[in-house]
Amino acid sequence: MKHRNLYPLVAVAVYLATAPVTAMTVTTSPLAPDAADTILAFDAATYQGGYLCSHGSATAVDVGQTFLSVAPATLDKITLKVRAASDDTRGELVTLKLGTFTDGRDEEMNEVLRAETAILPQALTPGVTLYLTFDFADLVLEAGRHYGFLLGFSGGGNVNNARLEVMHLGADAYGDGQAIMLEGAVIASAM
Repeated sequence: MKHRNLYPLVAVAVYLATAPVTAMTVTTSPLAPDAADTILAFDAATYQGGYLCSHGSATAVDVGQTFLSVAPATLDKITLKVRAASDDTRGELVTLKLGTFTDGRDEEMNEVLRAETAILPQALTPGVTLYLTFDFADLVLEAGRHYGFLLGFSGGGNVNNARLEVMHLGADAYGDGQAIMLEGAVIASAM
């Protein structure tokens, strides 16, 4: 099931490539990414709400965002403002899928360009808001194309109890894309 009219996610950041990465890594920081390295970002100073990324025993909920690449760019990292909602979130496996979309309101990924799996850091403490950065092998973006990502839990020791709140802007401030929340999705398989 898809949810329409979702607010854009906070701190969807696209970075210029800095160094080759062979496998996706995930890190946390209490600070937003450096604006000098960011070519697309949205953030909210105060809590506006969030979408719960989870993998319950019956239904998984994956969270993502679409965006327009206005100029050629290299996607190197994506950073989200998050808060762990359970002790079982840290150390769990997540998969980040990157792909193309027809337009900014499309809810279906047309082509999966990359699917990478990594372990969430132990620094994810329930109730503490942090910036979660996914650093992956460079992905070249073409100007004028819509891209997006989906983040979901993909397994681990307590995956059915893992919950990650991904913050949103509280308003539809980004007209060239939208937040996506898919219920019942399973994204454990990589390309």
